[in-house]
Amino acid sequence: MRTGETIDKQEMPLLEAEKLRWKVVLTRLTAIALSLAVRNLALRGHTEKLFFQSNGNFFKEVELMAKSDPIMQKGTSSPTLYFGHHMQNELTDVLSNKTISAIMSDIKQSKVLSIIVDCTPDISHTEQLSVVIRVVLLKGKTHIMEHFMGFLEADESTGQHLACLIQKKLEKLKLLSWTVEDNYMTVELT
Repeated sequence: MRTGETIDKQEMPLLEAEKLRWKVVLTRLTAIALSLAVRNLALRGHTEKLFFQSNGNFFKEVELMAKSDPIMQKGTSSPTLYFGHHMQNELTDVLSNKTISAIMSDIKQSKVLSIIVDCTPDISHTEQLSVVIRVVLLKGKTHIMEHFMGFLEADESTGQHLACLIQKKLEKLKLLSWTVEDNYMTVELT
C-alpha cells in the first residue's frame, strides 16, 4: 500500500482492455443490426446459437464477420450471451430511438406536414391503423419525405376513435399539441 502497487493497479489495465474490446464488438454488432434493418431483413432464426443452420440473419452476419475479424473471432469463442435476443432487442431499441429522434428533427424543421392514416384488419381481424407523416423540408433543395410512425390497434373504426388514437400517438411523440374549443380542433407544432 505504501508504494502504490496494489492488486487493483495491476488489474485495471486488463479491465480497461476488456472494456475496449467489448466496445469494439458492440460497434460491430450495431453495424450488423443496422445493415439488416436497412434491408428489411429479420434478425432472428429458430435458434440462438452460433454456427447452427437455422440461427437467423444476425448470427449468420456475426459468423461471417468472425471469419476475417480477430476481435469478432475472440467474441464468438465466448458464450453467446452478448449476441442473443436480449442484445438484439436492445440494439433495435437504441437504433429505433435514434431514428425517431432524427425524424422528429425533420418534422420540427418542416414548413408543411400532413398525417396519412389507413386502417386494415390483420389476420386476427384486429384493425391496424398505420400512421405516416409527410413533411416538406426546405433545406437548400425542397424535399418531400414520408415517415412511417408505426401501427396502432383500433378497437373501433369510428372517426372519433381514430382521431383519439392519432392524437395520443402524436402526443406520445411530443410532436403536436391539441386543443379543442367549441367543437373545433386546433393543432400546433410543439
